[in-house]
Amino acid sequence: MATSLQVRWGIVGTAILAAAALVLFPPAGVGATPLHAGALCLVAIAFIATGVVPEHLTALGFFAAAVLLHIAPANVVFTGFVSSALWLVFGGLFIAAGVQKTGLGSRIARSLIRYSGKSYGRILVAAMAASFALMIVMPSVMGRVLILVPLAAILSDELGYGAGSKGRAGIIAAVIMASFATSGAILPSNVANMILVGTSQEIFGIKFTYADWLLYQMPVNGILKAVLIYGVCWKLFREPPKASARFEERQPWSAAELRMALILGAALLVWVTDSWHGLDPGWVGLAAGILTLLPGVGVLERGAFDRDIAFGPVFFTAGLMGIGKVISWSGVGDLLGQGILASAPFTPGAHALNYGLIFVFSNVLGLVTGQLGATTIITPLADSVATAGGMPVFAVLMTYVAAYSNIWLPYQTSPTLIGVRMAGMGLSTGAKVMAISAALYLLILAPLNYLWWEILGLFG
Repeated sequence: MATSLQVRWGIVGTAILAAAALVLFPPAGVGATPLHAGALCLVAIAFIATGVVPEHLTALGFFAAAVLLHIAPANVVFTGFVSSALWLVFGGLFIAAGVQKTGLGSRIARSLIRYSGKSYGRILVAAMAASFALMIVMPSVMGRVLILVPLAAILSDELGYGAGSKGRAGIIAAVIMASFATSGAILPSNVANMILVGTSQEIFGIKFTYADWLLYQMPVNGILKAVLIYGVCWKLFREPPKASARFEERQPWSAAELRMALILGAALLVWVTDSWHGLDPGWVGLAAGILTLLPGVGVLERGAFDRDIAFGPVFFTAGLMGIGKVISWSGVGDLLGQGILASAPFTPGAHALNYGLIFVFSNVLGLVTGQLGATTIITPLADSVATAGGMPVFAVLMTYVAAYSNIWLPYQTSPTLIGVRMAGMGLSTGAKVMAISAALYLLILAPLNYLWWEILGLFG
C-alpha cells in the first residue's frame, strides 16, 4: 500500500509529465508563451499543494526556472518583492515574535481562557469571535492571520495542547478559516473583494455600498459559514483542555509587554483608519515590525533578526505572487477562463443552474490559478456570463464573491498557507479542514444562499 509521501510524489510526477506533454505536444492555436508558463506553474503548484519539499524551496526553484528558461521577464517573476503584501508578512513576523517574547500573547490567551471557561466549544467560539472582530476593523487577511495565528498557538499552549494535538489543530484551523473564509461577507476585508469592486466600477460602472454588500453576503456567507466552520472544527478536533488553575492568575504588566501593546495598538489604529489616511496595510506592518527591533523602543533583542525569525514565509509569499503574475501576464488565465466559459451550458432564465455553473467554474479555476488569480480572470467576464444566463451583472458579481470565498486547499491563498505553516500544522490537516468545509458549503449553504438571494429579488 502506497504511503502518503509516495502518493504526493506521484501527484508531482503526474504534473511533471503533464507539463512535458504540453511543451512537447502543444495544442493547436496556443502560443509558446502561455504553454511554457502554464507548464512551469503547473509543476510549481503541484509542489506547493503536496508539500514534498519546503515551500520556500519551491518558490526559489520557480524563480530560477522562470528566469533561466526565459519564461517571463524578471520584473514579472519577482513582482512579489515590490508588493506591500510581502512586506506585511515581513513585518508581521516581528510583530508575532514580539507578542510571544514579551508574554503579551499569553496574557491575551489567558483572558480568552477566563471567558471560555475551559470548554472546548466555547474556546472555539472565543477564537473565532476574535477573528471576526478583527476582520471588521482590519482590511488585510494576511495581517489578521499573522497576528491571530501566534496568539492561537499560545492559547493552545496555555490550555495544554501540545504540538500535533487535535485540540491545538482545531483552534488554529478555526482562527485561519474565520479570518479568511467569512471575509467575503464584509466589503473591504480582503484583497479579492477590492479587486472585484475596482474592476467592476472601471468596466461596468457598478458601485457597491457597504450596506448592500452586508445584506447580500453576511447572513449566509458570513454568519452561517462561521457556524459551519465551527461545527467542522468541533467535530474533527474536540479534546478536553488540560489547563491548570495558574492560567487564571492575573500578573502585573511588564515594561516590555506595555511597549508591545502600544506598538500593536498603534498598528491596529492605523489599519482601522486606512480609509482616512490611505496608508497601505503592508507599509504599516513593516513600520510596526521595525519598531519591535528599534533600540530603546522595541522589545526584541539585538540578535533577534538573525536568530529568532524564520524568513521562509517571505520568500514563499513572493513565490505565490510570482506564480499568479506569470499566469496573468502570459495569458494562461485568460485561456482557462474563456475555455471554461465556452464549455459552460448557461441557460437564459435558469437562475439556479447558472448560479451553480458560476460556482463550479470559479472553484475549478481557483484550484488552478489561486483565489486572487481566479478573481482577476472571472470579474471581467461577468458581462458575458450575465448575457449568456439572462442575469443582472450585479447578481453574477455577487455570486463570484460567494464562489471565490469557498477555498478548498491551503495553497489557493497565501494567508491560509502562511498561517498553516506558521502554526506548524501539517498541510494535510489544513487541506482536510478546508476541503470538508468547502464541500459542506457547496452542498448545504450554497443552495441556502441562492434561496436568500431569490427572496431579495437579486436575479430579477
